Amino acid sequence: MKDQGWLWPELKHHLFDDLRKQKSRTSKIDFVIFSGDLVQKGSVEEFEKLDVIISEIWSTFRELGCNPTLIHIPGNHDLVRPDIDDPSFLALSSWWEKEGVRDNFFAGKYNYQHSIRTIFNNYTNWADRLSKQGVIPVPSELSGIFPGDKSCVLEINNARVGIVGLNSTWLQFLPGNQHGKLCVDTRQLQAVTRNDARKWCVANDINIITTHHPLDWLHKHSQSSWISDICPDGRFDVHLYGHMHESDFSSKASFGSAQRVSLQGSSLFGLEYIENNHAKRYNGYSICQFSQIEGRRKLKIWPRALRQLGSGEYALGPDGAFKLEEDNSVLAFDRESVDRDVKKKTLEELGKSPALRGAQALSTQSILAKFKYFLPKSNAHSSIRTLELEEVQRRLNSNRFCWIVSEWGMAGDEFLHQVLATGGQDPTSCFRLDASDYRGRGTFLEDIRERYEVSFEKLCDALEEHGSSCLLIDDIPVNTQQTFGEQSIEAEFEDIISIALQYCPNIVVILRCDTASSLVGDKVVRLKNLDEADLMVYVSSFGDLYAENCNENSIRKLHQLTDGVPLEVDTALKSLSIVPLTQLIGMSSDILLQNASGKLTATPKSFRKSLEFLRNKSEGDSNSELELLKVLAIFPKGEQLVRIRRFRLNKNFYISHASELQRLGLIDTMTSRSADLGSSQEATRTLFAPKMIRDEIISSMNSKELQLLNRRAATLYFGDEWESGIFKPPPTYDFDNPHCENADIINANLIITRLLLDAMEFGGERELNASLGLAITYSHALMRGDHFGGVVTFLDDFLRMAPEASADGRRAQLELLLARGLRMIGAHDRSIKIIERIDFQDLTNNNKQHALLNLMLAYEKVGDHDAVQKLCSDLVSINRNNSLAWQARSILLRLQDASAERAKKLRTLESHCRRNGARSVANEIALIRVNEDDLNVDQIAAILAPVISSTSDKDDFYVRLRALVRIARISLDEKNMLDTIELSSIVMAYHFSFNERLGSLFDQCHSLLWRHFEHKQDYDNLLTLFRHSSLYWRLRGRTDQEEKYLTEPISRAIVSTERQGLTRRKEIDYFNMRIKEVVASKTSGLIEQT
Repeated sequence: MKDQGWLWPELKHHLFDDLRKQKSRTSKIDFVIFSGDLVQKGSVEEFEKLDVIISEIWSTFRELGCNPTLIHIPGNHDLVRPDIDDPSFLALSSWWEKEGVRDNFFAGKYNYQHSIRTIFNNYTNWADRLSKQGVIPVPSELSGIFPGDKSCVLEINNARVGIVGLNSTWLQFLPGNQHGKLCVDTRQLQAVTRNDARKWCVANDINIITTHHPLDWLHKHSQSSWISDICPDGRFDVHLYGHMHESDFSSKASFGSAQRVSLQGSSLFGLEYIENNHAKRYNGYSICQFSQIEGRRKLKIWPRALRQLGSGEYALGPDGAFKLEEDNSVLAFDRESVDRDVKKKTLEELGKSPALRGAQALSTQSILAKFKYFLPKSNAHSSIRTLELEEVQRRLNSNRFCWIVSEWGMAGDEFLHQVLATGGQDPTSCFRLDASDYRGRGTFLEDIRERYEVSFEKLCDALEEHGSSCLLIDDIPVNTQQTFGEQSIEAEFEDIISIALQYCPNIVVILRCDTASSLVGDKVVRLKNLDEADLMVYVSSFGDLYAENCNENSIRKLHQLTDGVPLEVDTALKSLSIVPLTQLIGMSSDILLQNASGKLTATPKSFRKSLEFLRNKSEGDSNSELELLKVLAIFPKGEQLVRIRRFRLNKNFYISHASELQRLGLIDTMTSRSADLGSSQEATRTLFAPKMIRDEIISSMNSKELQLLNRRAATLYFGDEWESGIFKPPPTYDFDNPHCENADIINANLIITRLLLDAMEFGGERELNASLGLAITYSHALMRGDHFGGVVTFLDDFLRMAPEASADGRRAQLELLLARGLRMIGAHDRSIKIIERIDFQDLTNNNKQHALLNLMLAYEKVGDHDAVQKLCSDLVSINRNNSLAWQARSILLRLQDASAERAKKLRTLESHCRRNGARSVANEIALIRVNEDDLNVDQIAAILAPVISSTSDKDDFYVRLRALVRIARISLDEKNMLDTIELSSIVMAYHFSFNERLGSLFDQCHSLLWRHFEHKQDYDNLLTLFRHSSLYWRLRGRTDQEEKYLTEPISRAIVSTERQGLTRRKEIDYFNMRIKEVVASKTSGLIEQT
């Protein structure tokens, strides 16, 4: 109705003239269907204008000798946008993410249905007014759940015409493009057909279903439900819809079934807006004629469209977009008529027959329609999980079946679409069996009969007749302890599918479950959380939409927020249109210990069963498994059982409690070890709860219980006296040790951040100062342990939430620590900005010198030597006789050109520092000295000897590693390989620089290790090394580093050795994948030769 002021007065004359011309084709028009978008903004005034327009149209109809019945449904322009902050609409906006919202809606809870009805009030009032006025004929209707849901039967010339209208726009209350997000629920149809849609349709000669939207605007689950439950083959003769302004027509047959006819109507009086807000006119309508003669039923359509003539004028005429017959019509279908009495009798027989008899009477297409499963296509998923995809295809090619473990949120359907599409199969030919209630083979087969009204044998018959397809047996409860005779549940299902595979030679079978607790060996391919490199690829696939977040820092934060769970990632990306990533991090449930949106994520059925079983389990006065799960929920990176065994004051946790949680699929374990480059360190096993389970458990606890658990966690990590400012972590949490686990640091970061938020919301000044003091001592401990990346990760989030002003300059201290960490990981510009905005009056003289020294080092890296000179003068003016002043002087010497004079001054300054106890500065000077051009091997070793002797694996570790790397480079140049001690040192430096994001040191370590393994022709370790380094480089967009190593001669040997028994299948596949993606054009000949 937009722009009606100028469009309708002219258009109506074209319409009325064309209706008069078409009168000769049809004796009369019996009914008119308006498929929505009757107005533009749903306002009262627009509906009043609509009354005038409809009156004009019906005046023309009456002039032509007819008075057709009007059937109408609403479109998205016929509702009034609600207040998005309304709690009901906030909840409804997560319709597809939250099963609980859907269940509560149709259960009539929380006023959800009333809220939806209110946004259609103006449409409903108009429809009521139209009916009461009696001027325009409207049918006697059976109304449904939503405004516009209706059914009616029109008796026309001894034929019964059944018309169903379903509101497809009720979820489109949010602004923006809602394509693929809408819903038409089966319950809408049942409500307007007295809970028996099949019987209702059988009683009619022709059945029409109308929606506003085409099918592809519905969510994938709603599309699947439409095909199987609402509009299966043969139920409705034609589906009429609008929305897209243009006309369209399709007639398709699936699996040899009756044709599905869909007709999209043009907009009668609307405009489509295209680029630069230019209006394009898509106006028209269609006349449909149903006839039943001599045992045949036919539907003909005359599509009419507004065309611009050569003169520039417009006229309504045949729509040239269609392939028209001589009379400008399209034959939609020509079918054999079935006597209504026969149809009724058949329905009665089906209703009285057992399920198996009904199944036998069904055709192949009707059987398969019951199992049809929609697999969504996602371009974003086409570039990730390449190794898993190839592994599934390899197993399908060899065995024709594969086990896939896909936990909730892992985008298993999108992955399966990719598997079938790239394997040359049709993803639309996927058929699903729900196995979540499996209780044994006999019961399972009987359940199929009851649920789907067809036997497993008949399903096999239909699959064999259909040909190439995929049978998905889904939600298999492999975490059950139940056995069936002497067989496990896995063996039971493999027996069942062996029957299908033998009977149906052209199908493949996917066995899918959500946990692999009892699946071992080569049977299973597991879809894991995306790592940071895959997350970067995933986000980049959206093009410019999230371009500002395609950087290392943002990807790390996004991974921290989502755990790399694809569904969580999708939710977070959508939220970025409302809040920036920095604010989204602050709303994380792991930080807030509550669901920031106030709603729960839809929990899969298998998990709900496990949680329900656990909550109903009793153990005296407590439930140890549930208590252990609550404890694990507050540690996002998990915990070792031995550490939290005594977390409860009155009762221990035991292995049996963790084993039960693992059996139920509620927790998992991860093994922490080195990257397997020769390390013999014993692995540790950590228990962790997936994010969905954490969120579910956290939402079930009250704030006091959560606060108590977090404070106990603080005591566990930081000692009993952390509230008094005494920082004494137990030896298991040695944060100033360079070898402290990264997972422990991330957990500690969150514990302190939660303490800060609790203090700000519930505490006073004492609690706030305690959390700030703890943050400072903890950050200093991390810096002593050279955990520079850990400091940045922690303080980036902590300072964003901390008060802008704090007593005793504590915030300034934390900002200085953040700036030091940023400089160490190479973020020099940001480090400079943070220090330059610190108020130096809040700092002690010592901290002022630290700040100035940090600025000197950062400005040196960005090449501003004048700034370095000035800052050195400022630093020395505070105190010229301490280690900070001496280090400043060494920086000035480093800026000078190499010369004998500079070497002498550096030597003198180093000796001065060692005599005065400034060991760290002296060691830094030694590292400057070894870069002199004219030094031989013995001289370098002599300079570095005091560095090695004065440092250890726990003291000045970063300096020690740099010295060890320099020595190893000399050794490698001489011998082409490293000895055992040197190799161990470089492996240690490699992992440390990887975790702390020290790019230059990391590249040096990789180069040394690559040369060593290359010389030894150690292909296994070369592959492992490349895989880990590739992750680091990809995250930073440094594919040039990958290409450098992929194109080396040794890569030819690695590829050629692939068939000679290399044991690292995963690493081989990854290496080949990166060759294809990074240097495909350069190595295509190489791969062919080998």
